[in-house]
Amino acid sequence: MKVGGSLCCLWFLSVLCGQELHSQVIEWETDRPLVWGDYQKRHVPKETDELWAAKTVYKVEIEPVNVAVDANDNIRNYKDLTVVAQFYPKKSWVTQRNDVLLGHEQLHFDIAELYARKMRYEFSKLQKAKVQRMDDYQEVWNRNWQACRHEQKQYDSDSNHGLDVAENDLWKTRIDAKLTTYLPFKRGK
Repeated sequence: MKVGGSLCCLWFLSVLCGQELHSQVIEWETDRPLVWGDYQKRHVPKETDELWAAKTVYKVEIEPVNVAVDANDNIRNYKDLTVVAQFYPKKSWVTQRNDVLLGHEQLHFDIAELYARKMRYEFSKLQKAKVQRMDDYQEVWNRNWQACRHEQKQYDSDSNHGLDVAENDLWKTRIDAKLTTYLPFKRGK
């Protein structure tokens, strides 16, 4: 009986730890939009611009994270290399909550997914050509990450951080169309 109780306790702890790790990042998914409860950072930085009512922290990350690269810069299992758009709840914050602002913040995450799809597309071309050099994949990531950051800034500028609802809607239409264009490069689960 003692062993069974210990095993049950270990299982319960592993479930809790797994949930904690899963809650640290949220991968972009079509059917899983952001909700205000995802914004878990409690202390908003003091130096924030007064226009900012929320901050969405995201990253487009190369996976697998621990790729094996040999001395000649060649990746083992290069065909498994991909990227994922991730949202970081514990680094994201909000001071005001409304549907328009949440839609604006979601579109920031959607733009990150768009660039993840663009990277997956370019990775697939490298993989078809049997390119194994890590530098080639890293160059794709670097170029697209810079483009993503530029587009994010342009989106905030054009939409006045979401305050210009009509402009925000135009951006949503454009980004949705681009996501559809790159639909074949949506990450499969």
